[in-house]
Amino acid sequence: MKTIILLAAYFILTTIPAFSQKCITTADPFTAEEISSYDYHNKWIYYELKNGSVTLELTLALTGQVNIIAPKETEIFMKFENSEILKLVSVTEAIPAIHVSTGSGFTAVWTEYCYKFNLTKEDINILASAKLALLRYPDANGALWDLDSELRKKWIKVLLEGAQCMKSQLPKN
Repeated sequence: MKTIILLAAYFILTTIPAFSQKCITTADPFTAEEISSYDYHNKWIYYELKNGSVTLELTLALTGQVNIIAPKETEIFMKFENSEILKLVSVTEAIPAIHVSTGSGFTAVWTEYCYKFNLTKEDINILASAKLALLRYPDANGALWDLDSELRKKWIKVLLEGAQCMKSQLPKN
């Protein structure tokens, strides 16, 4: 039952239009350094190119209330339609953000984790060249979860477009 409620909450949230789902370049107000970014749904998926380095932030959720910090070096796996597999390793701890949603006759509780990864040019090329087929991530007890298929449908486009944005902004060296 909790899983159904969480999936319903995800479906509702993923149908809300993206806040700034586009490739933009701005200047840091202190250093005037160029920063290129691609943001989906207020950083559920967020790419950033700064100082020649690309980071990717992914917000992933687990059913229920989880009060455990995901450690630095948490591994997330992506498999693409071309059969390539990309392993991303987080560069920071992911602090749990617990959410509660109530509706007519139900209450849903879920925990979101924002994972941050440094991407290599090779990682960006993989992300920019093929559609996501599967995303697998750990829960607090070490079990692995596959990203819900409805959510993954939206993420396929967003991950691909964001990586293509970063690829187009990288120095050609």
